[in-house]
Amino acid sequence: MAAKTRRAFKGGAVATTITADFNAAATSTTIAAYTGWPYGSDPFYVVFEPGTANEEKVLVTRSGSTDTTLNVAAGGRGADDTSDVNHASGSAVYPVFTAVDADEANELASTLTSKGDLLSMNSGPSFTRLAVGTDDYVLVADNAESTGLKWAQVATAGVADGAVTEAKIGSAAVTETKIGSGAVTEAKIGSAAVTEAKIGSGAVTNAKIGTGAVDTAQLANGAVTNAKVAADAVDTAQIVDDAVTTAKINDGAVTEAKIAAAAKDTQYHTEAAVTAVTSITNTGTPGAGNTMVTQTITPAYSGIALVTGTFDFECTVFSSPIAAIGELEVNAGTNVVQNAQAVFTPTAAGQRVTVSQTWIVTVSAATSTTFALSARRDGTSCVFKCSNVHTTMNIVFLRS
Repeated sequence: MAAKTRRAFKGGAVATTITADFNAAATSTTIAAYTGWPYGSDPFYVVFEPGTANEEKVLVTRSGSTDTTLNVAAGGRGADDTSDVNHASGSAVYPVFTAVDADEANELASTLTSKGDLLSMNSGPSFTRLAVGTDDYVLVADNAESTGLKWAQVATAGVADGAVTEAKIGSAAVTETKIGSGAVTEAKIGSAAVTEAKIGSGAVTNAKIGTGAVDTAQLANGAVTNAKVAADAVDTAQIVDDAVTTAKINDGAVTEAKIAAAAKDTQYHTEAAVTAVTSITNTGTPGAGNTMVTQTITPAYSGIALVTGTFDFECTVFSSPIAAIGELEVNAGTNVVQNAQAVFTPTAAGQRVTVSQTWIVTVSAATSTTFALSARRDGTSCVFKCSNVHTTMNIVFLRS
C-alpha cells in the first residue's frame, strides 16, 4: 500500500482532452487545456473517458501553472478500482475526487476517539491512534511499538549531558540540607561543568576564594572579558609589558574614539559587498542607475578617498550591443556622479565579466560622505543583472 500523501484540489477545473495517445503503462501524457487545474508537488486524481468502458482514474502531478504535461505518480495507473488501459488522442479527461480521497479523510476523522489521543502512522501505512498516557509521562520514540511511539518516564540515559541547567531547576529547589556533607567533590563535577551561567549573580566572593587559588593557568583563554572586569579595575601598572598583542584585541575593538588624535595613522580601509543578485533595469543619464551598494565614511581629518568599485555584470537577454555601465555617486541627494565608468558591452546572451574602476574623491574633516555604486543600461535592447558574488566597493581613506 502506498504511503498517505497530501493531494491537490482546485475548484472550476475545465474538462479537456489529451493531445496524444495515452497507452497502458505510459507514465505521462499532455492535455489541451489547463484552466483551473491543480499544479505543484502535490498529486491529484484525474479520470480518462468517464462513463465509458475505458474509464480509468490516474494519480498525476503537473509542475507549473501553464504546464500541459501530466506525469503519472508511482502506482498511479488504474486507481480507484479502474483498469490501466489505452486512451486515444482526443479522449476526455478532467480532475476528479475519488473514493480513495474520501476513505482517507474518513479514516483520519474516525481514528481519534478520546481526550488526549494522538495520531500516528503504522508500518501499514495506516493512521493509528495512540491513547493518552499516564500523567507526567512523556512521549518517547520506540520503533518496536506499532505506532512508533509510547508514553514513558525518562530514564537517566535519556537525559542529555547538560540538559539539567540552573534555569530548569526551581528557585531554591536544591538546598544545603538536600546535599550530603562532602557529597559534591571535584571528582563529581565534569570538566567545564560549572560555567558562569550556572553560578548565581554575586555567588563567588573574595571570601569564598582561597588566597592564590586563581592564577593564569586556571583561567581559560578568553575567560576574562570586558563584562567580567569592574570599571577601572585594570590600569597600566597591572598589565605586564608586551601583554597586549594584536591577537588579543577583538576585531573592531579599537575604534577611532579610543585612539588619541596624535596616535592615529593616516589611513583606514572599509569594504562592502552586494547582498543579493540585482537586475539592472534603469536607463538614462548618469546617476539614474540601480543602486548596488552604499557606504558612508566620516573621517576625523580632511583627505582623499580611493574608491574601487567592482561590478559582476551578466547579459541575460541580448538583442543588439548596448553597454552596462557602473558608476560612483557621491552624496546621492546632490546627484554628484564621478566621471570615470566601468563599462561592459556584450555581443551575446550569457556573457559575464567582472570589471573594476577606481575613483579619487576629496572628503572633508568631520563630514559624512556617502558613496554609492550604481549600474544602468545604455538602452533597452539587452537585459543585465549584477551578481552579488563579486560586486563590491572598497574605500581607502588617506589623510591629507
